[in-house]
Amino acid sequence: MGKYVGIGLAIAGVILFIPLLIVAGALAFSGGGGSPQTQVGTGGGTVSGNVQELAGEILDLINKGKVTQLYKSGTGDTIAQLKRASNGQKFQMTCAEHGGPKDVDINPDILKAIIEASKVAKVDISNITDKCHTSPSSNHYSGEAIDLGCTTTNINALEKAFSKYGGSNNGEVCPGSQHWHYDFLKSG
Repeated sequence: MGKYVGIGLAIAGVILFIPLLIVAGALAFSGGGGSPQTQVGTGGGTVSGNVQELAGEILDLINKGKVTQLYKSGTGDTIAQLKRASNGQKFQMTCAEHGGPKDVDINPDILKAIIEASKVAKVDISNITDKCHTSPSSNHYSGEAIDLGCTTTNINALEKAFSKYGGSNNGEVCPGSQHWHYDFLKSG
């Protein structure tokens, strides 16, 4: 008879323990029970964070080789802009020919999309707000566009990640345009 009581107690313990595991797992997945948002750069879900945090995450991805800068020029350096932002400064439009340098409020969805895309592709940034562009009203100058180098991989998956954050290609594609251009227009 004692054997059956022991088995019954073991079963009761398991039945009580399983819900605790489920709750603990849910809290761990949500980052501790406070916010349901996924932390910057982790797993699935939605990438979150302010411009400063997102820029820092992209610099980490650059150090890991998941994101690269295609080139820097006399009119711009994307990594320098990311460093500025990770230190709490604004991105700058750097083209003197079109009124730069001047501070720009970048659409943070560009940075979120880069982080998201880096999970499925090698993201090769040509420029965001830096470097000169043909049009003086280029969306790059208002912090609403990004160009990627033709060495960016897995474009179909990247486009899904970019569209998740409102990015759309404007027709400038590799190889003819020698880059992939995506607009992230700010609402309002």
